[in-house]
Amino acid sequence: MPSARRPAAPPAPTRQRILDAALDLFNREGSLGVTTHDVAAACGISPGNLYYHFRNREEIVRAIFEEAIAAHHDRERRKADAGQALSGDDLEFLKEFNWRYRFFKRELPTLLQRDRALRDAFLAFQRDHLAGLEAAIGRAVERGELRALDAADRRRLAELSWVTVIFWPSFVEIGGRCTRHDMDRGIDLVQWLFASHAAGPARSPGRGRRP
Repeated sequence: MPSARRPAAPPAPTRQRILDAALDLFNREGSLGVTTHDVAAACGISPGNLYYHFRNREEIVRAIFEEAIAAHHDRERRKADAGQALSGDDLEFLKEFNWRYRFFKRELPTLLQRDRALRDAFLAFQRDHLAGLEAAIGRAVERGELRALDAADRRRLAELSWVTVIFWPSFVEIGGRCTRHDMDRGIDLVQWLFASHAAGPARSPGRGRRP
């Protein structure tokens, strides 16, 4: 008797198809060089159908940002050990996250200057993320995972890691197109930064993993 055929997965809703197509185009071409008509064509829909969901390119960029933040928050909720400052799984997640949303990292200053609503949302996320990271560093110090750091040094470590994660792609692209390997090196730098503050016998940062 032939086995029953599995039903085909339902097609993604149009709104999600628009976001997926836009993200692919933005990553390849840069968001400023892509029009809403380009996105509609990539989805195989009419511009009018796209405008039913998004009035302009800025709304699409904001929606992609919201999608990225939702993924980040979901990751934070599912972390098994909230007291660990930075784990290997966190680093791998950041590498995948940075690559998926790489256009946003590359174009961040321009995008925020052009869209006040996006800037406000990003600054709120940055504020919350830095506070959470600083608290996690404090817990890691208390648990003996990181060496003793006063409040000012905890803040500096949080800020340095954040700046590296956010602005590394722009730094790399000054010299040419940013590859996946180039993006991953930025996260390796964060790993090296935390390793240089690990608790235990005095060690030179140069003995840690180099990007």
